[in-house]
Amino acid sequence: MDHNYHFKKGSATDRVSEQILQWIASGTYRPGDRLPSEPQISQMVGVSRTPIREAMRLLSSQGLVEIRRGSGTYVTHPPKEQQSPTASPSSSFQNDLDSCQWTGRDLADYRMALEQAIVELIFKNASHEDLLRLHQKNQQIKDRLDVQGNHEEMLQLDLEFHQLLGECCKNPLLIVTYQHVMGFFRDKLRVLYDLGLSNGHVSYLSHQRIVDALLHNDLTTAREAVADSVHNHLALSPEQCVSKTSDERSPRHGHSESTY
Repeated sequence: MDHNYHFKKGSATDRVSEQILQWIASGTYRPGDRLPSEPQISQMVGVSRTPIREAMRLLSSQGLVEIRRGSGTYVTHPPKEQQSPTASPSSSFQNDLDSCQWTGRDLADYRMALEQAIVELIFKNASHEDLLRLHQKNQQIKDRLDVQGNHEEMLQLDLEFHQLLGECCKNPLLIVTYQHVMGFFRDKLRVLYDLGLSNGHVSYLSHQRIVDALLHNDLTTAREAVADSVHNHLALSPEQCVSKTSDERSPRHGHSESTY
C-alpha cells in the first residue's frame, strides 16, 4: 500500500512530521492521545525508525507532542491554524465544518456516503495486499478483545482501521475528508461507552463483514455492511445525535469503543 500519497517532496523526517500534523489537525489524535508506536508509523508512512525519532523530537521541541519514556508519545496541542491567504485547504475545510451547524444524523449520513464511495474505489484501486492489511488490522482488534481496561487502545485500533480503509481507496481528497469525519465520530464513541451500548466485539464483527466482502469482491455486501454499521450507531444512541452547537459537543476526555 502506498501510504505516501501526501508526500512528493521533502525528507523522510518531513514526511513523518506532516503525517502526524495531519492526524492532529483532522482530530484523529487529540490532546492527551497516545500516537502510534514507531513500528506502526514506520509501516503507515513507509520510513525507517530514525526519521520517526527525529520527527518526534522536532514536534516535541515545538510543544506539539510530549515524549514519555517507557510510555510513548502523546499529543499536547493541535497545530495553530494559519489565518492567512496561504492557509491549507485542509485548514479551510476544518474551518468550514466548524462554522456550519449539523446534527448527529447529518454526520452519520455524511460518513455513510463517504464510506460507500470509498469501498467502490477500493474495488477499483486496492491491491490484495491492501485488503490483507485491513484484515490484519482488524485481527489486532480481535486479539485485544479480552484485555480489561484497554478502551483507549481499542479506540485507537478502531480509528486506525478506518484510516487504513480510507487509504485503500487511493484518492487523496477522499482520504483527507474521511480523516476529518472520523475525527468528529470519535467524540460520539465516548457516549456509547458511557451508556454501555457498545463494545469491541461489535466493532470487530462490523469491520470483518466489510473486509470479507472486499476480499470476496462483493461490492453489494460491502456497501450494505457500511450502511449497517452507521445505522447501528443511530439505533444505539438516537438521543445523542445532537447538533454540533450543543453544550455536549466535542467531549475531549475519555474514550469509548466503537460500533463501526
